[in-house]
Amino acid sequence: MTTHGKPEIVVGVDGSEGADAALRWAAAQADQRSAALRLVFGFNATTPWLGGYAGTAEPVYDKVKTDAEALLRDRADRTAAEFPDLPITITVAEQDPRLALRDASERAELLVVGTHGRGRLAEVMLGSVALQVASHAHSPVAVVAQSIADPVHLRGPVVVGVDGSPGSEAALGFAFDAAARSGADVLAVHAWSDPVVITSPTAQFGGPAMVEAQLTDQFEVQDAERAVLADRLTGWTGRYPDVRVRQQVVLDRPSAALLRYGRPGAPGGPASLIVVGSRGRGGFAGLLLGSTGQALITQAQVPVVVVRTPKHH
Repeated sequence: MTTHGKPEIVVGVDGSEGADAALRWAAAQADQRSAALRLVFGFNATTPWLGGYAGTAEPVYDKVKTDAEALLRDRADRTAAEFPDLPITITVAEQDPRLALRDASERAELLVVGTHGRGRLAEVMLGSVALQVASHAHSPVAVVAQSIADPVHLRGPVVVGVDGSPGSEAALGFAFDAAARSGADVLAVHAWSDPVVITSPTAQFGGPAMVEAQLTDQFEVQDAERAVLADRLTGWTGRYPDVRVRQQVVLDRPSAALLRYGRPGAPGGPASLIVVGSRGRGGFAGLLLGSTGQALITQAQVPVVVVRTPKHH
C-alpha cells in the first residue's frame, strides 16, 4: 500500500514498552526510506482485557475501540513530534491482532512488531504474536526487542545470514538496501556444520588420528565454503558498489553464529540489524519459519528482520 503516494511501513501498537520501542524504530526506518507509517491496534473477543474490561458486550467493544483510538492518536502525536515530516495514519482493527497485522502486511513494505506487549488496554502478547506474524506475514517482518535501550541509534553492521537458499537471497537484497540507506557495512555470515566435529570427535571416537582427519577435512571445507559465500555476494556487491562488505565463514550452527552479533558483547560491537530468510536451506518444505529465525526473534537484543522466501520458490 502507499499512503500520500509513499510506500508504507506498518507497526503493531498496544501501549506496551515493547511496542513503543518497535514504534520508534519503525518511525526511524520510515523516515529513512521516505515512507509513510501506519499504526495498527487489533482486538477481538478472544483478546484478554485489562483495566477492568471483561466480556464481549457492545459497550465494552465501544470502550476498547475508543481507548485504542486515543492510544494510537497519542503515539502518533509523539512520533510526529520527533519525525515532523513523516506521514502517519492509524488503524483500529476489530480482529485478532495477529490477523490484523498479517492483513496489513499484504500492502506494506515492512511490518514491525515488539517482542511482547503488556499494555494498558489489552494484553496483546506481541512476543507470541511476533512468531506468528513472522511466519505468516506477506512482507518482511522486523522484530524489535524490548530490551534494546535505544534501537534507533545502533551503529553496528547489518548482519545477514547466507546459506544459498532462496530465502537468504531475499535477505541479502534487504540487507544491502538497508545498509545503503543507513551508511552501515554489511557483514555476511555463512555458517556450516560438521556434526562429527561439533559433537567432539575425541570423545565420540577416542583417537587422535580421527581428530587429525576431521581437522584436515574441516580446513578444506572451510575454504570451499568461503568460495561459496564470495560467489553469493558477487551480484550484490556489483549492485551496491558503495556498500562495504565483510565476510565471515564459521563452523557453527547458523542460529548460534548470528546470535553472537545480536548481543552486547559482540565482536566489534552488536549489529544494528540482523537479517535472515524465513526458511533456510535445511528447512522442511512445510515449515514457514525456520529454527534460525525463531532463535533470533526470541533471543537477539538487536532488531531482527525475517524476509519471506519468494512465492515462486
